[in-house]
Amino acid sequence: MPGTSLIGESDTSISRLLQSLETTFLEANVAMNLFKKHQETYSTGAYTIEQSDKFWQRLEEVYPSFQRLGQEKGLGGDKIDLNVREYVQQEQWDHGIAPRQFISSEIRIYANAFLFAFDSFYKALKILLECSARKNELAKPVAALETAFPDIVAIRNSAHHMEDRVRGLHGIHTKKSIPLVETLLDDNLISVKGVTVAAVIGTKYGNTLTDGRLAMIDVSEASMQKLQSIYQEVINCFEWSGTAYIVPRI
Repeated sequence: MPGTSLIGESDTSISRLLQSLETTFLEANVAMNLFKKHQETYSTGAYTIEQSDKFWQRLEEVYPSFQRLGQEKGLGGDKIDLNVREYVQQEQWDHGIAPRQFISSEIRIYANAFLFAFDSFYKALKILLECSARKNELAKPVAALETAFPDIVAIRNSAHHMEDRVRGLHGIHTKKSIPLVETLLDDNLISVKGVTVAAVIGTKYGNTLTDGRLAMIDVSEASMQKLQSIYQEVINCFEWSGTAYIVPRI
């Protein structure tokens, strides 16, 4: 940041909007770091394989005692199996072994946070463009963001309204169906057709849009670098006073 105070800006909402941009920029960065760390930890599948092996080994260890007790109570085999699974799963959770569904949900939480931070950044930037007298200067970074991430609002909208997307609908107030459109990803190596929500493919995360396309945002350093460049361009549209500092601050 080139300074701590704006020069020639009497409207306090301008500084608040700029602060909002900083906040959402940092949130996107943190979400990306967590997403990347999660992928590095679990991408090989070694953890879940080890977890599965321990689960089945423990099932074999405790099954005889549960079988004996269950038969004394007149329980059927299905009920005994269910009791054994419940006991071993609870035992694993008590020892900090996360269920596989928790692991897959965790990475979607980070990806979703990244998506929503980008969307919030864009919304704040659009309002800043409306409120500021520096419209000519700010129009360029707004256009750059829309070019770099053209589907950001639509992806976020689908993420926020999964109850409609999973039914193949545009929205709660319409019965209009989403068309089935084939989407090619990763240099045409992956073909997707049909309604998809909260999809994680490599470093990309996205949802089916109302036009039927599967649109995705890349949760990566490359996306953050683009956002950083746009954010810096916004900051440079204004005049500043005070001591320059680096974001994030220590």
